Amino acid sequence: MGAVQAATLQLLSAVPRAPFGMAGGEPLIFEFDRGENPLREGVLAPPLTPENGTVAIPDGPGIGVTVDEEWVRAHRLEGHGVLFRTR
Repeated sequence: MGAVQAATLQLLSAVPRAPFGMAGGEPLIFEFDRGENPLREGVLAPPLTPENGTVAIPDGPGIGVTVDEEWVRAHRLEGHGVLFRTR
């Protein structure tokens, strides 16, 4: 979930404010659900957090966030997942 939020923030940051241009128009809105959700709050290190009603665009490599792989391994469901095959 947190990775999806980070990807959405990257997309919103790249969308021009057309047809109004950079000088005008309403900012794009990002709905940030603050209900308890361990899948959203545990998967990223550190998690995305709103501050004064805004969320900073992550600026690290890729989509800007780091996945807490240890947390993900600890919360995986056996028998569920994606099988990647390489040639």
